[in-house]
Amino acid sequence: MKNYPLLRKYIEIRNAPIKYSVKFLVAISVVVGIVCIGFLWGRTFGWYKEGYVVDNEVWGNLGDFVGGMFGPLLTFITIFFMWWTITEQQAQMKKSNRLTARLQKRQERIDNENRQIQEAFENEIQARQEAMAEMQRFNDLFFSMLELYNSRVNDLRVSLPMSGFSYSDASFSSALALKEYTGKEFFSALMRKMKEDSKIRERYSTSKSDASRAFGTIYNRYSIELSVYFRTVYRIFDFIFQSEIPEKEKVRYVKIMRAQLTRGELFFLHYNASSRIGARMSEYVVMYRLTKHLPIFDHLEFKWLTSRFKRDPQEKIEGLNIALYQITEKIIDIIQGRISLTGNSYFIDDSTRYKIQIIHPVPSVISIVLRVYPKRHNMLKELKGFVDFKEEEFHWMLKNFLRCVFRDTSFNILNPNIRISKPQSVSSLLAYDNYTAHTAVAWNPDGEPLRLTHPYWD
Repeated sequence: MKNYPLLRKYIEIRNAPIKYSVKFLVAISVVVGIVCIGFLWGRTFGWYKEGYVVDNEVWGNLGDFVGGMFGPLLTFITIFFMWWTITEQQAQMKKSNRLTARLQKRQERIDNENRQIQEAFENEIQARQEAMAEMQRFNDLFFSMLELYNSRVNDLRVSLPMSGFSYSDASFSSALALKEYTGKEFFSALMRKMKEDSKIRERYSTSKSDASRAFGTIYNRYSIELSVYFRTVYRIFDFIFQSEIPEKEKVRYVKIMRAQLTRGELFFLHYNASSRIGARMSEYVVMYRLTKHLPIFDHLEFKWLTSRFKRDPQEKIEGLNIALYQITEKIIDIIQGRISLTGNSYFIDDSTRYKIQIIHPVPSVISIVLRVYPKRHNMLKELKGFVDFKEEEFHWMLKNFLRCVFRDTSFNILNPNIRISKPQSVSSLLAYDNYTAHTAVAWNPDGEPLRLTHPYWD
């Protein structure tokens, strides 16, 4: 009852008439008691003693007096109590009705709330069921498209000269000099052919133009195979983007599809997206970072730098690919605020011969400082290729690494106005540990923050 004050009040009002009736009976009892006391009092004065003669006339007059005096009074009192009782009952009934109405309204409100909760729960269940059904439909269609993609890739085939032969060689007169590449090897073989056929250009922009023409030549020669392949890949990512599944699930399916792409496929997706025929695909390449695992030195524009390696070139290329990929990911973490810079931030340990410093003073500016300590030994296998570099190669690498990362891999979508400074070198002549610092800076002149990821990931 303590938890239901309205109900307790309602019961009190319902019981009120009973309380008032009890009070009326008490009043009647008091009157009767007074009469009884009067008789007892008369007895005290000898009214009831032996020999007492009752004077009928006196008592008759007394009775008439009392009857005439108290009869109307009692009648009035009776009528008054009846009126008072009825009035009180009516008042209590009004209060009871008001409380009943309030209880009904409260009950209706509770019923409405319960109904709304029930409807919300049913809607939530229905929404989840629809989402699960949609997810199931998407999942089925996605893996059907993935099967189609694998089927398209497996149908690819190309015959190219084996290593040491070319179409122009006089010795190339027998079909035995050709080797057939199928499936995903189709892309690896064509990538290798494009690298072999490309010229060594020190000027980055010239190498970029040559790479575009080389891709156009390959695409025209194998347009039937490549066009079907690019359309299939585009439709898969467009299907993911246009679907109504949660964004978290989209990312998961993007990663599933991205994991299918080999190094050769990433190479061709990059140059396709940078060409006119792949303009629509470039948005998804940037949005989903499809070519994030394409090594820097797989770009044809870096052939001049790779030609500077004297011994074990492939080992040195792969090592620097790993190091530059890690630096790129570190830059992304810094730009997105996942790593806070306090003073200087060093990516490579101080004990090595080469130390790389990333400076990000404001959102629109970033610089890379490569310190070379000639008296130290190189402790990192990934940086073995730096041994063959001089100041010219370090400058070329820093500048074009920033250009590739901030401009070319995003096809001028994320940082269209970015500027990259000409690298500078400063030597520190310390008797115990001198070094030379090579610095390159990238910045947005309009003050916009630098980006390496699409706003889709924000």
